[in-house]
Amino acid sequence: MKAAINKNDNQGDYIKEVTGYNKLNPPPKVSVDSNLRNAKRKLRANDTLAAILAIAGILLAYYENEDFYKTESNGESKERNESTDFGNAMRALNMLITIILCVCIVLHYKLKLSLMKLKKLRPPNDSIRSAGMTTPLFLELFVCAICCPPYLDSTFSGRMLGGTYVYSYNAIIFVIMLLRGYLVLRLFG
Repeated sequence: MKAAINKNDNQGDYIKEVTGYNKLNPPPKVSVDSNLRNAKRKLRANDTLAAILAIAGILLAYYENEDFYKTESNGESKERNESTDFGNAMRALNMLITIILCVCIVLHYKLKLSLMKLKKLRPPNDSIRSAGMTTPLFLELFVCAICCPPYLDSTFSGRMLGGTYVYSYNAIIFVIMLLRGYLVLRLFG
């Protein structure tokens, strides 16, 4: 009750007594809007990085796929469905990009949850699991984790319509990797 009486008498003493701040030790000037803006900025930067990595991975897989089907590489002839050392190096680099992309996806869900907490849409002690975000997280990780590993030179063939077809696993994996393009659409949401 004394703090309420002092409130009218001396405003500075009241603030010091109630909050622990005074003119020499002012409270930090961080508003909820500024925290919200920072969280949105971090989420946007993470999503932009994820989209760049997804497109880089797709382009790298495309060029590696083209190299895979060439019958001549650096002036030397090779089997049609055989990877070169350069192609295997591109696949290894693509695997590294894929790992970083998966980290960005997990970070996206963490940042999205913290943004929802700042907007008071989720309780402060909520986790990704209790917020119901695990299914979309694992689905995104599954789609984006697919890439062709080095030295995978296998093919499969069959007969259809009186002809024979030959597909490489590399080509099938590349088509699945095209699904990563959805990360670009996330930037416009």
